[in-house]
Amino acid sequence: MSDQEKTTSWKELWEKTLELGLGAVTLTKETAQKLANELIEKGHMTKQESEHFVERMRVAGKEQKEHLEELVAKMVDKALEKTDVARGSEVKKLEARIAELEGELRKRA
Repeated sequence: MSDQEKTTSWKELWEKTLELGLGAVTLTKETAQKLANELIEKGHMTKQESEHFVERMRVAGKEQKEHLEELVAKMVDKALEKTDVARGSEVKKLEARIAELEGELRKRA
């Protein structure tokens, strides 16, 4: 297998990993840079490719983090709906409505 084939195979594998989002959430810029430096030393990546690689890892990590946060928020919402627990915002609205009604009752008394 030529060096070009090894690089292409590695790139294809990494692309698939990115598409699946595996590890992108926890991959820090420093970790990505360390990995890129190792790949440069082994001849699997050029300095220019490593800069692109690190930036893509940063962006992918941010996107995966945002996606995970949205997913967790949706799961929490579903769990709260099933347990029939009032949210803080709902309680505040009810408290405001009660205060309003108490004010109206005081005026009538």
